[in-house]
Amino acid sequence: MQRHLIQDAELGEIVTYTSVDAAAILGTTSKTMIARVQAAKGQRSELRGWAPNTEANPNRAWMVDASQVDTLADEDTDQLHAQVAQLREELALTRSRSEADLERLTAERATAADAIATAEMERSEYRQATLDAALQRVAQLERERDQARAAVRTLTATVNALTD
Repeated sequence: MQRHLIQDAELGEIVTYTSVDAAAILGTTSKTMIARVQAAKGQRSELRGWAPNTEANPNRAWMVDASQVDTLADEDTDQLHAQVAQLREELALTRSRSEADLERLTAERATAADAIATAEMERSEYRQATLDAALQRVAQLERERDQARAAVRTLTATVNALTD
């Protein structure tokens, strides 16, 4: 940003910025800068400034005291640095919480996977036990069937022997 020198009757030589440059430094508009320079009736202006085409300011643009603009910019920068530091702290806290949540969820997932595996194993063991019991019952029934057939054959032979 270009600095300009103007000669104020009361203050002497003053280093200034145009209102456009001052606005760019402070992140605002030229119109806002002019409003900050112009005093409302009965009030003191926020910033020292000089209207265009006057004895103190022969330029065509509003001029604003560079030292005041630089001071405000430094204050804004300090506030910005404080906000950035606060945001970094919040980000670190959020990351920490997220990592803790991730660890917790990972542990819960592992526990759930273990529970599922255990349930599947128990179900498999139950099915195997049920199958074993069913096979034993089938073997028992087959033995009983064979015994019944043998008894029928014996009775058939006895009846045939008695009727012949």
